[in-house]
Amino acid sequence: MTILRHAPPRRGKPKKGQLRVKSGLSVTAFSASARHDTVARDMPAMKFSAQRAATIAIAAIGLTAACAAAAQDAAPQQGPKPIIVTRIFTGADGLSHAEDIELKLGPHGVADMLKATGAEFSRRPPTPGADPHNMAATPASSREWHTGPARQLVITLTGNSDVEVSGGVHVASGPGHINLIEDTTGKGHITRNFGPGDRVVITVPLADGVLVEGKATPRTK
Repeated sequence: MTILRHAPPRRGKPKKGQLRVKSGLSVTAFSASARHDTVARDMPAMKFSAQRAATIAIAAIGLTAACAAAAQDAAPQQGPKPIIVTRIFTGADGLSHAEDIELKLGPHGVADMLKATGAEFSRRPPTPGADPHNMAATPASSREWHTGPARQLVITLTGNSDVEVSGGVHVASGPGHINLIEDTTGKGHITRNFGPGDRVVITVPLADGVLVEGKATPRTK
């Protein structure tokens, strides 16, 4: 490499490696061996830096993989969502109660066929004055209490509703919710349809002797 620099004219014998020119410029020449020595001195540091960077990168990748594996192991294993049917039935006290039944499914996720006597689609307008936020118990003297006409499945397709049973227990029903109405005797229940639109349901009366089996969990609120 050659470096040019301004220098005032000097008298005397030029120093080693320096050439005197009349223009007042002095030329300093570095030999190839000097450049080689400089690069050679820098190479160990460069090599060390590269090795260190590679080591840090490998360690970071390993740590990231370990954290991902630990997070996967810690995450709960979620299986298929169960099919729930809410059963409304008459208890020994003559009052209606509610419980959730998790249907028994076969190896391919299919329940036993239930024999029915028909199917009916209906559109149900909002109940006047119904408030979806009202979770209070309705007095026993209310004329809203009624029994079911038959043992039947009531499946909400669109809209929302609420079925109240004894003890102020409210069963909310949205799209896809399945109710099994079995309280054909006793005090009965109260059904309220919420707006703003109509509630569309399909009603499936069950044949005599048909049982909906599965793990039952009582509704308490």
